[in-house]
Amino acid sequence: MSRIKHIKPVEGLGATEQIWKDRLANTIVKVSSSGKTFWMRKDKAIKTDEISKSGKPIFKLEPDEEGFIQKVTLRHDGSFRTLGQKGSLVIVGQKREYYDDSF
Repeated sequence: MSRIKHIKPVEGLGATEQIWKDRLANTIVKVSSSGKTFWMRKDKAIKTDEISKSGKPIFKLEPDEEGFIQKVTLRHDGSFRTLGQKGSLVIVGQKREYYDDSF
């Protein structure tokens, strides 16, 4: 039984790809009829002059019609991951952009 609870992917909904500590904002552009596969497009992330409480820049997110599109699949553990044997974790229902510049 899966321990991961996820939101059902729906076209137009946000999705965040986690790569180590970095977060990349995406928009779901297509969902399979089963809901177990979807495609997401990378959003434009524009750095603002605002700073978060943790001292990191805040990004304004916009759709990007020319953004990179990735296929995402539901795995046996209940997680959504980008295509590939060890794909990046994808969180459906949120859009976050963050870069860890500590290393």
